[in-house]
Amino acid sequence: MKKFTILVIDSDVEPIYKLGREIWRINAAKHGVEIFFLRATKDINDDSIIVSQDVIYSKWVDDLEGRLIDKTLKGFNHVLKSEDQQYILRTNLSSFFNLELFIAFISILPDSNIYAGSIETIKLEMPDKIKRGVNFCSGSGFILSRDIASLVLDRERSCPRDLLDDVWMSLVLIDIQRLGFQRCNLTNLKQINASSIMAMNQNIEHAISENCFQYRIKNEGQASREQLDTPAWVALATRFL
Repeated sequence: MKKFTILVIDSDVEPIYKLGREIWRINAAKHGVEIFFLRATKDINDDSIIVSQDVIYSKWVDDLEGRLIDKTLKGFNHVLKSEDQQYILRTNLSSFFNLELFIAFISILPDSNIYAGSIETIKLEMPDKIKRGVNFCSGSGFILSRDIASLVLDRERSCPRDLLDDVWMSLVLIDIQRLGFQRCNLTNLKQINASSIMAMNQNIEHAISENCFQYRIKNEGQASREQLDTPAWVALATRFL
């Protein structure tokens, strides 16, 4: 099996993240994959990190955009100290990966020049003042080969950190080809009832039939995210773990 490390953007902003964190730990342990959760703390004032079991703590950055980018870079730097890891999967606590299918996916990838994810597009104003569409790999889950992760660390000061991390990453890697993969979005649950739960499970089974390995879980409706997201997390854990 090709070796990779999972880096998960972590925080306590949503109570549901506790469940996602527990499921990610079980998921990684089942498949023997290294995982780290990326958290920021006000106990660190410089660019050092504290690694405590499977958590990498870095300094607190006040703006969300800069904080997400800094967490990610600190994670990259830590993982790349080991020469064993061929890829990095950077994801978050609103996503789940079927690691069995993911491992099969990366098994046929080249060992270098990989920047892959669920591709989205945003229009940005370029230095010539013209707005152009930029394709980026969604921060819900993107893969970098170690050479591309190293390139990000080499180039990171060349791009202002005033964009969300995934868009920022696409500008840092503007000359690197994007490889797309499917994502199953479990994001349309407005209320919990028999019909909505059935539709969610049908969505999961359809994704399996399509060899889709990423699931995005983020619902907003009449109830809290914890109430709305929990059925999806439980269904995924029951189905795959």
